[in-house]
Amino acid sequence: MNALRINTVSYVSSLSRQRGVSLIELIVFMVVMGVIAVALANTLTVGLLAGSSTAELTQAQQIAQERMEMILGQRQRNYFSGFTAGNFDPCGPPPAICTPVKTGFSVATNFTAPYNGDDNYAQVQVTVSNSTGQLMQLTSVVAEY
Repeated sequence: MNALRINTVSYVSSLSRQRGVSLIELIVFMVVMGVIAVALANTLTVGLLAGSSTAELTQAQQIAQERMEMILGQRQRNYFSGFTAGNFDPCGPPPAICTPVKTGFSVATNFTAPYNGDDNYAQVQVTVSNSTGQLMQLTSVVAEY
């Protein structure tokens, strides 16, 4: 019975020695967490504003795909022998048959022949950019068949 009584007394005395968190410690913790939260929010905001939106990327992809399809159609119309750097892009020099590019976007095309040293292949690239930089690039290799 004495052993039980000693354990109970030591348990009660250890509870009376425990201390809680002071008000100053709580305020310091809240200030530190607030500073961390503000820094994290600023970092995420800057990152989101600097990146391209999903809508811009989707529009850039549609513009690039439309131009690439017109170029590949030009290749079918002129056959491979008539598909040259001077006439591969139907949106090039007048008379251009393309729809105007949406405001804020620009399209650049590039024709490389021969491709990898083989005269039977040519490479076509379509690049869509906006004021922040390149958004989309499509590449196609066409062959003489």
